[in-house]
Amino acid sequence: MQAMLTLPEAAAAGLDRPPRRDLLEAVLLYLMTRHTLQPSPGLARGVVHHLRLLLAHPDLQHTPVDRSAYETLLRDWILLACDHRGNQLSH
Repeated sequence: MQAMLTLPEAAAAGLDRPPRRDLLEAVLLYLMTRHTLQPSPGLARGVVHHLRLLLAHPDLQHTPVDRSAYETLLRDWILLACDHRGNQLSH
C-alpha cells in the first residue's frame, strides 16, 4: 500500500486558516510527478484532492487565470482517477 502525502483541510485540522497556497502547490507537483513515475489510483485521487483544496483557497478567488488552469487540471485528473481500474470518485 502506498502512502499518500496530503495536507489537512483547514477546518478538519482545527486551523484558523487554510494551508499556504505555495505548500498546496508543492504537494500537488510532488503527487503529479510521483504519478508520472508510477501511476496509481491513490496518487490520482491525491492530485484531485489537492486541486480541490487549491480551488477553494482564498488566494485563488481573484485570480481567474490560475483558477481556470486548476479547473482544467481538475477535470482532466478526475477522468484519470476514474480511469484507473474503473474507480469512481465522489464529488
